[in-house]
Amino acid sequence: MKRLSLYDGGLRDFLRFRFQPSMDLLIVLISFLILVAGLYAIRNSFPIADVWVPVSMFILGILIPIAYNGLVKKRPLSETGIGTKYWLRSLILGTILCAIILLIAPSPKATFITIVTSLLFTELLPLLALEITAGLFYAIFFHGWVQMRFERAFGAIPAILIAAAFFALHHVAYGEPISLLYMGHFMGGLVHATIFRITRNILMVWPFFVSTTGLIYDLGWGLRLPFEATYGYIGVLALMWLFIAVVYWKQKKRGT
Repeated sequence: MKRLSLYDGGLRDFLRFRFQPSMDLLIVLISFLILVAGLYAIRNSFPIADVWVPVSMFILGILIPIAYNGLVKKRPLSETGIGTKYWLRSLILGTILCAIILLIAPSPKATFITIVTSLLFTELLPLLALEITAGLFYAIFFHGWVQMRFERAFGAIPAILIAAAFFALHHVAYGEPISLLYMGHFMGGLVHATIFRITRNILMVWPFFVSTTGLIYDLGWGLRLPFEATYGYIGVLALMWLFIAVVYWKQKKRGT
């Protein structure tokens, strides 16, 4: 099975810079532009509770990167951050970081936990479904896809900065102010990218860390969804993992 590169571990590899651009970077850039244009069109045509929003995340943010990496280039899923290497370490560290975020994330009137516990179950569940589904999209597209491609080309530090910039800029599709893109979203993307780089496994940031930070942000500006939105987001989340499983099965059957 083809691999992007053989990564070394430790600080030396993290600090190493390289210049090995490839056609992959052009594909990444094109996929990013398609993602932003697609999300912008969907977001301006349908409310966030509509099923087309998570469907667009699947098609633009999961299907394209996984299909290109696994079916076109015939690379293992680990090259997009999906694999068993360091999975337990990643899950434990991600859970610990999530717990820290829950303890230190205040709102103007109460802690984040107080806000969550004040919500009805029917109010909280669709938000959780949104954050977990969107979190998988973020983890795979911006870290497993964008960040790992740029790390192979330029090294870990440039890749972290570029992934954070892409994460911030894609919020243009949601109509958010430019000042927020430069400040909050870039810093958030920087934190996520740095944490992902510890093990290069999406379990480092998903399902707990990125979903929690997303929930904190969305609750902060008062987002609420109808309970029916739960079905669409959970259904698309299952579709995402089904597609990943099909790609894994095809690779295993092919013996690559």
